[in-house]
Formats: sequence, structure tokens, C-alpha cells
Amino acid sequence: VLFRSSGSLFSPYPLKIPRRFWYCLNAPDVDALSDVISDDCRIIDPRGAWVEGRDTCLQMMRALFKIDPDYRIHVNSMGRSGGNVLIAGRTTARNPRFATTTLWRARSDRRHLHEWQSYSSAPGVSYCRLLVGDKAQMGPFLEAVLLAFAVLKITSG
Repeated sequence: VLFRSSGSLFSPYPLKIPRRFWYCLNAPDVDALSDVISDDCRIIDPRGAWVEGRDTCLQMMRALFKIDPDYRIHVNSMGRSGGNVLIAGRTTARNPRFATTTLWRARSDRRHLHEWQSYSSAPGVSYCRLLVGDKAQMGPFLEAVLLAFAVLKITSG
């Protein structure tokens, strides 16, 4: 089976690993997730915070499954752009802060998921920070934006 994207043909293997990742999330099966994600896997939430490394990613997934065992990913479409797999869909969950329409970007090789990024407009806290606390990191740009908003809030009363 071949898929057409941007006028070129490519094999389906880049789609296979992200698909296995969300199947494992929907199971929920941490042992299977451990086989799917790479040692240096990075999961990035809609707020720009991330966790990195297999152990920390699995810790985050365990916390998610504990907080909301009904969390599920429902994919409407997926395709490939360069080295990225682009996915559109929604999540359902018992907790409304986890249920939203979402876009995802995944990077993988033939065996492992290396990066999973969520782009959601849902308001709220960083999922990474909520689930693993200080193990979640933020990039310098996002930290600068948050600092600017904090200063603005303090100075404006």
C-alpha cells in the first residue's frame, strides 16, 4: 500500500509507529509504550512544555492513566510532510481538561517514536507539568513569554 502526499509516493512505515503509539495510549498499556518510544523520546504539550527520555515519558503516561483511565485518542486523518507525520483528531476523557480537538505532529523511524507534539487550543495548565511536575521543561522562548506576562500582570495591577 502506498500513500500520496504532496504529489509524491511513499511507503506507509512512517505512519506505523505513531499509530502504534496512540493504540498503546488507548489500551492503556505502559509496557507496550515502552517498546514503541525511543530512549530519547520527547513529548511536547500544547503549552510548549516537554518531557524527555523514555523513563520520564512513561512516568507521565502512568500518571495520565491514573488520573484519567478513560483518556483516548481518536484520529480523523493523518499524512506526512517531510520527516513529520501530521495527525488531526480529538481526545476524549472523563476529565474535561483532557478532552479536546487536537492536531499532533510525530517524528519516528522504522522502530521508535522520537517526538510527539500536541497542538490544542484548550485552555489550562501544561499537561506535562501537571503529570510530572518539575521534570517537565520549557524552552527559553516560552519561559520568556511567561515571564513577560507575569511582569505585565504585576505592573498593571
